[in-house]
Amino acid sequence: MTNPIWDMAISLKEFKRTLKNPRSERFLPFFVRVLCRVPFREAFRHFISVRVYKKHYPKARRFVNSDPLGAGRVPFWDFLYKQMK
Repeated sequence: MTNPIWDMAISLKEFKRTLKNPRSERFLPFFVRVLCRVPFREAFRHFISVRVYKKHYPKARRFVNSDPLGAGRVPFWDFLYKQMK
């Protein structure tokens, strides 16, 4: 499993718990980090659900481009989002 928090001082357990709570103020930055740093199969298997992705991707899209590791992934995530509608 890819570790999207290798440069953060937070446990993987706490990271996953935050991703299960969309009302958390840290949810969106963590969600973007998963989209930018984790292969898509692992993202849906270990970190986010399809339902959460469909609901929150439009808000997160503009932030994905700002992450140096995620700049090239926007077309892929856009395509995936459009296919899920």
